[in-house]
Amino acid sequence: MREACRGTFRVSPILDKPTSPPATAAPAEVLELAVAVAEKQDRETVAAWMIQEGFATGHADTLEDLLRELRWQIHDLRMKLQIP
Repeated sequence: MREACRGTFRVSPILDKPTSPPATAAPAEVLELAVAVAEKQDRETVAAWMIQEGFATGHADTLEDLLRELRWQIHDLRMKLQIP
């Protein structure tokens, strides 16, 4: 689910409020905002999947943290089940 664009006015379901870069925003700032929104959406998608499948999300603040937590839990399960 990506950000919906309506003209120059964007509505971000992740931020729960309309967002629009300032009129003086540099292209790099606009790109940085888009990357931050996409990363947050990806993180929330992974967290929802982890919870649905019975994995804990811990206190992960980033997508990388979530994946690190998931890796540890999978390793722990493999050790308990003696799967190489």
